[in-house]
Amino acid sequence: AAGGERNLFLRARDQAAVALLAYAGLRVQEVCDVQLRDLDLPGASVTVRSGKGGKARRVPLHADACRVLEAYIWQVRCPTGSPVVGAGEEREALLLGQEMARPGRPVRPGVTPSLIRHRLRKLGQRAATWLLAAADKEPDLLRAEELRRSAELLERVSPHQLRHSLARRLLRAGADLSEVQRVLGHS
Repeated sequence: AAGGERNLFLRARDQAAVALLAYAGLRVQEVCDVQLRDLDLPGASVTVRSGKGGKARRVPLHADACRVLEAYIWQVRCPTGSPVVGAGEEREALLLGQEMARPGRPVRPGVTPSLIRHRLRKLGQRAATWLLAAADKEPDLLRAEELRRSAELLERVSPHQLRHSLARRLLRAGADLSEVQRVLGHS
C-alpha cells in the first residue's frame, strides 16, 4: 500500500517506517528516534540507542529493508549526499515530517509516534480495500476467505502487530528464541 502512494515523499517515508517496523521489529518510538548515523546499510543493521528501559541494541536488517531505506535516503532524506561523519546532521532523525499547516509544507527532521500510527492505519485500510476487491473476484472460495481474513487484520493494523509478526516469522524460520528476544529488545 505504501508503494502505491503517488506522493514520492510520503511513499518513500512510509515505506522506510514500515521497513523498520516489519523487518527490524522496532517499537514505534524507536522508529521515531532512529538517527541517520544509526543506519549501517552496508552492514545491514540499525542501532537502537535507547530502547525500552534505556537499553541499546544493534538489530539486523533484511535485504529488502536495506533497499527500501537506501531508496528513502537517496530520494528524499539526503538527495545531495550523506552528511559528513561527525556533522550535526548525522544526529538528526532519519524520518522527515512535513508541516502541513505551513505554506509550502516544509519538511523537517522528526516524526511522532501518532503520525506513524496514523499513516500505518491509512495504509492498512488501503491494503484491506484492495484485498477485499481481490476476494470478490477470486473464484477459489478458500482463497477468497483467506483474502477477507487478511483484509480484516489489515483494517486494524498497528505498529506492535508488525513487531510481533517479525517475531513469528523469525521463529518459523528456525531462529532461536534468545535471538528473537535480542532482536526485539526483550529482557
